[in-house]
Amino acid sequence: MDELLTELNSWVASHQSILAVVGIPLLVALSTCVVALQTTRMGLKANQLDRQLQARIWDLEHRKQRLLELRKLLSDFSATTFEADFDMGQGLSSGNPNRVLKDKAIDTTNKLILLLSEANLMLGFDDEEYKDLSEAMWFEIKLLSVSMNQEKRSLELKKRKPDERFASISARVMKRLEANLIADGKNLSIAR
Repeated sequence: MDELLTELNSWVASHQSILAVVGIPLLVALSTCVVALQTTRMGLKANQLDRQLQARIWDLEHRKQRLLELRKLLSDFSATTFEADFDMGQGLSSGNPNRVLKDKAIDTTNKLILLLSEANLMLGFDDEEYKDLSEAMWFEIKLLSVSMNQEKRSLELKKRKPDERFASISARVMKRLEANLIADGKNLSIAR
C-alpha cells in the first residue's frame, strides 16, 4: 500500500502541470454538472409540489363556491315556503285569509320543486343526509300544495319532530359541510 501511495505521489509531482491544466477544469466541470442536475431535480420537484398545492387550493375554492350556492338555494327555499305560508295565513294574494290564488300556488309549488331539484343535485346523492333533506323539502312542498286551512297545516307540521324539519336538517347539513371545508383548508398539505 505504501508503495502505491509513493508511486502515485511521484506521478502527481511529475505531471503537476498537466493536472493543473486538465484535471482542475475537468473536476470543476464535473462538479458543475452534478450541481446543475441536482438543482434541476429540486426545481422540478418544487414545480410539482406547487402544481399539487394549486390544485388543492382550486378544489377548496370550488367547494366553497358550491357551498355558498347551496346555502343560497336552501335559503331561497326557506324564504319561499315562509312567504307561501304567510300568504296562506293572511290571504295577501287572494284577499281572503286561508286562501291563495291558484296561479300563485302553482308558481310557488313549481319554484319549490325547482329549488328542491337544484339542492339535491348540489348536495349529491351520495351525501349521508341527502335523503333526510330531500324528504324534509318534499314535506314542506306537500304541506303547501295541499288545500288545507292554517290550523290543519300547523297540526301537520307539529307531527314532525323538530330534527326532521327542513330548517333543522338544512342547518345541520350546512354546518357539517362548512366544518369539512374548514378542516380540509387547515389540513392543506402536500404529500412529498
